[in-house]
Formats: sequence, C-alpha cells, structure tokens
Amino acid sequence: MTAPTMVQQTFPHVARKTFQGDAASVAEVRVFLAQALAGTGFDVEDAVLAVDELAANAVLYSRSRNDKFDVWAGWSASILQVLVVDEGPLPETERPVELERCGGQGLRIVKTLTSDYGSYDDPNGCHVAWFRLTLPADPKGA
Repeated sequence: MTAPTMVQQTFPHVARKTFQGDAASVAEVRVFLAQALAGTGFDVEDAVLAVDELAANAVLYSRSRNDKFDVWAGWSASILQVLVVDEGPLPETERPVELERCGGQGLRIVKTLTSDYGSYDDPNGCHVAWFRLTLPADPKGA
C-alpha cells in the first residue's frame, strides 16, 4: 500500500495538493496546510513549520527539484499525519554544494515539534517524509 492510499484509508479528513519543485512553492505549502487545518484543534504553527522543513528538503535535495512533489495531510479527532512525497534523492553528482552551510537543522526542528516523524522510499521510487501530531486525550472523556 502506498503512503497516499494509507492516508486515504486511515483518516476521515484528507487534503492533498501537488506543488512545483521550486523555492516559491514552499510558501504555498505553508498556506495550504494552514488552511486545511484551520479549526481542527491541531497546533497549526508547529505543523506549518514542520511541513516547511520537509518541503524545503524536497525542493533542495530530491529529483522533484524543478519538477513536482505532493503534500498529503490526513487527520482524525486526535491524530494528524502529514506526508511530503517527492521523486527520490538526487544522484550524488547533482546534489547542491554548500560551502558555507548555515542550515542542516530542519529534521531536528521536525523532531522537536512533532509526536513522531520519519521517512522511507516507497515501491514506486518516491521518497516519503512524514510527521505526526497528536492531541492529548480529552480529560472529560468526551
């Protein structure tokens, strides 16, 4: 089962959009997720910052650069899962050279903000980076 199929079959609410693999699209990803999650109870700021990091990685380090990548969000009353699906890693010879690198903290940010995160290569050759946010149980038991 592919990641998007899992999201569609697991969560009652799903939002999906395809983005161009360029830097401007990272801002569009933030707006897309913020709008999708409005009123859900999830920490929209944390979700937007986490997806920003994963989308930036797709644009910088994958074959989706100058092509396309997908963002999927699925949620229930207490769990949000977001996936960024790109075209897989660039060959070593095409990876950007970063002589004076200032970044490199993106996945630490994702780890800090989310309940869980990870990545894997799916059977179709795509790379899936994901994170999950959970809401605490309702203390009233409702």
